[in-house]
Amino acid sequence: MKELSVMTQSGGVVAQRAHSSTSGWPIVRVCFMVALLCLIVTCFIAPSLATVLFWGVFIGVVPAVIVIAPGVWRNICPLASASQLARKIGITPGLRIPPKVQTYSPLVSASLLLAIVPLRRVLLDSNGLALGVFLLALLGMASVGGLLFGGKAGWCSQFCPMLQLERFYGANPLRRVRDTHCRPCSGCAKNCYDLSPSGAALADITEGGTIRKVGRTIFAGGMPWLCLAFFTQPDLSSFTFGAVVTLYARILVIVALGIGIFRVIETLTQFTSYQIVLAHAVVTIDLYYWFVLSGAAHSMGVDLSVLSYALMATVVAVSMRWLQTARRLEQGYKRRRTVVICAPTRPKSNILQARRFVPLFQWTTGARQVMAKASRTD
Repeated sequence: MKELSVMTQSGGVVAQRAHSSTSGWPIVRVCFMVALLCLIVTCFIAPSLATVLFWGVFIGVVPAVIVIAPGVWRNICPLASASQLARKIGITPGLRIPPKVQTYSPLVSASLLLAIVPLRRVLLDSNGLALGVFLLALLGMASVGGLLFGGKAGWCSQFCPMLQLERFYGANPLRRVRDTHCRPCSGCAKNCYDLSPSGAALADITEGGTIRKVGRTIFAGGMPWLCLAFFTQPDLSSFTFGAVVTLYARILVIVALGIGIFRVIETLTQFTSYQIVLAHAVVTIDLYYWFVLSGAAHSMGVDLSVLSYALMATVVAVSMRWLQTARRLEQGYKRRRTVVICAPTRPKSNILQARRFVPLFQWTTGARQVMAKASRTD
């Protein structure tokens, strides 16, 4: 069991326990890596089956997992396992991502996602061979990033296209599962999502600087509309340059409209940016599963069944619970004014070992300053 030991100036210690044990995670990670490799092989020998398994099953389930317990997905993601392999066997130089790059990396990650989603309608949804090449490319990028950079900086915590979705849907986990990759933490990312999903989301929007706040709010503003634009966009009937440009233009215009509406709400109402982001997250997840369940019912040749409506009602109930809990966390955060930072310590002399950074949390409650650092009690 891990703990987060919080030490105040008066010497008090508070331990925040997480629901996690590292004993079984390596086995689960190996299973999911094997599953991904099998899926990639299936893309080349049975393309139609591969597209159903990936887009119909995997992509249908993962958002729900991220909403409920994002730590589970962060622990078993095959791309994360690939990126951490070099660190596990000790062959990474542990390079650092410059602070300037970290500031803009959320925009890079979001841009990759925005490029990939329309590409589904262009090619990936219907072409299993293209899906296989796409998955191999992602696996290669994650592996190279992990080989070069320390911690999760080379992929998971900076550039992965899924990262922004994880931070968006998983800003308020209903069940907290501690990350088991980073032992010890290397301090590779500002406002680390793995250390504190809720704290990282709040810190980015309220204390993260103009660029990070704008990046998070722009992403949140566009997500419901990206979901709507994607599910109302049919696959291309003819693969031509003009058709591809038109498809991308339609989706991007709708997303831009959503971002503009977010700005109007932010300007004209008394809601905080974080509250508006939360509302957009709830709308997006409900909208997503409405289309997914409707599509599943249609593919089986039936109207929306009682089961589909029951599942949709469950999604709405969970999202409302998620929103209620997130609002309480925001109120507590306002009282503490929490900021997640990382302070460097002396790096190890061996360049083939990742440099060590001590993750710190610092906030103030009235006149008292509180400091914290991550520790482990196994």
